[in-house]
Amino acid sequence: MSNSLSELVLSIIAVLFYGIAFANSESADISEYPYHVSVEYNNSHSCSGALITELWVVTVASCVHRNGATNLTVRFATTIASTGGEQLEVRSVIVHPDFDSISYDYDIALLKLRVPLQFGDGKLPIVLPSSEYEIADETAANVTGWIIDTQGNPASQLTVVSTPTVNQTVCKSSLPAFKDLLDSMLCAGHMNADAEVCQVDLGAPLVHEEILVGILSYGLGCTVPTFPAVYTRIDSFVTWIFDHTGTIIY
Repeated sequence: MSNSLSELVLSIIAVLFYGIAFANSESADISEYPYHVSVEYNNSHSCSGALITELWVVTVASCVHRNGATNLTVRFATTIASTGGEQLEVRSVIVHPDFDSISYDYDIALLKLRVPLQFGDGKLPIVLPSSEYEIADETAANVTGWIIDTQGNPASQLTVVSTPTVNQTVCKSSLPAFKDLLDSMLCAGHMNADAEVCQVDLGAPLVHEEILVGILSYGLGCTVPTFPAVYTRIDSFVTWIFDHTGTIIY
């Protein structure tokens, strides 16, 4: 295997676990992103998610499919991973039935809290798109998340960055031949070889005009910055979300 191919494979493996982030990130104020949550396993940050009702959080299945609700909690109203804010236990985890842990197809899950969250400062739900929602190519959207270091540990401060959506055809052509791009996936990122790209946690919410557009599923890492990050499209799963939660905020 060539060195370049080896680096690509290793970067894919690394970011399938840790996600992707972007240059020019800024510290995020939770009052501006009150939907952003930390999903924790054994009281340690595991991935990000988004609050959608007082009882439900949406995140990626790749973060929570292995252990279910056991020792799983959600932390609200904090920009510091694994500390501060309010922590609630998860009663149940619903993983999309078509989720594939190898291809990351249908990478979405719902977390039902044990008790309802009381909305307040830094604790508010995000609006979901309709099933007919469309976002134009090269539209700037904000992604929030915790940057992950090379040891897989989250930085202490939540960050936010503006990132443009990427045309599906362009995105698909940039991905390795073995990786398919479904219509239920959305690409975003700077297609710039000079951009410095590092890792951020999975499940990071991608938001445009106060609507949850996607949640981070995977990316291809620091060594290949011309590849965009791939998000699970929320509009593709709005009906599924409603079927399980019984409520939705448009």
